[in-house]
Amino acid sequence: MQDEQEQENCSNQNEGEEQQSSRPMIFRGIDFLERDPALRPQVWQYPLNQRDDVRRAYLRLGPMQPKLNKYKATGIQGKKRRFQYSYFSHFPAWLEYSVSSGRAYCLFCFLFSNNMKKRGGFDVFTTQGFDRRKKVHDGKKCAFLTHMGSDPCSQHNNAVRHSQALLNQPNHLANILEVKSKEEKEKDRLRLKATIACVKLLTFQSCALRGHDERPQSRNRGKFLEIQKLLAEFCPDIAAVIDGNNLHVCKYNSHEIQTEILGIYAMKVREHIRAEIGD
Repeated sequence: MQDEQEQENCSNQNEGEEQQSSRPMIFRGIDFLERDPALRPQVWQYPLNQRDDVRRAYLRLGPMQPKLNKYKATGIQGKKRRFQYSYFSHFPAWLEYSVSSGRAYCLFCFLFSNNMKKRGGFDVFTTQGFDRRKKVHDGKKCAFLTHMGSDPCSQHNNAVRHSQALLNQPNHLANILEVKSKEEKEKDRLRLKATIACVKLLTFQSCALRGHDERPQSRNRGKFLEIQKLLAEFCPDIAAVIDGNNLHVCKYNSHEIQTEILGIYAMKVREHIRAEIGD
C-alpha cells in the first residue's frame, strides 16, 4: 500500500514537471536570451507568434563559440577527450559549445527544431548535445559532416535555408515601410525617435518607464508618457504623430517596444566594452 502511494506521488511529481516544462516561454528581448546551448529553452517552447522573433534574435547573436583555456573533458575513464577551439574554424556558421555541459550543438537545427522527441538521434545537436570527440577526426565520416548530411534536403540543410529565408523574407518591417509614402515614413521615423529619446533619458537616469495608470483620463500616466506629452507641447511635429493623433498606426510606446530598445542599448554597451578590451 505504501509502495503504491509512493508511485502515485512520483507520478504526480513527474506530471507536474512535464506541465511546468510545457509552459510557454515569453520572449522579452534579445538582451534576455540564454546563450548557453545546454541551458536555453527550445524555440518550440515559446508562443507561436514569438518564435520568428526569437530565431531572428539568435541569428543576430550568432553561434555560441567561447574561447577557453581548457574545455571540459568527456568520455569514459582513461579515454576522455576535449573539445577543440579549431573546430569552430571548420564549421563557423553553426557549431556551438556549451560551457556548462561541455557538449557541441547546432544553431540552425536548434532554431527550427520541432520537438521530435520520439525520433531517435534527431535531438543530439539540439537538446542532448554531442560529446563523442573520437568521431570528429574520422575523415569523411566526421560526426559534424554526417550531421550536415550530403543530401541538400537533410534536416540541417533545410534549417540553413529556413534561416536564410527568415532574414530575407519580403514581409520585414523595412520592406513594408518602403510601400508607404514618403510622408508616412517620415512620421513613423519621428514617432520612433521620440520613443527612443524618452527611453534613453529614463534609462540613463535610472527611472521607471511604466506608470500605474496610463489611461488617457489619468492625471499622471507615468514618466514615459508624460515626457512624450512634454515634447509634444514644444514641438508641433511630434504632437501631430503621437498619442491620440495616430489611432490607426503603430504608436511605438508599448512595453515590448521599450524592452526591445533597452536590449539594443545593452548590446551597444557590451560591444563598446568588448572593443575597448579586445579579444
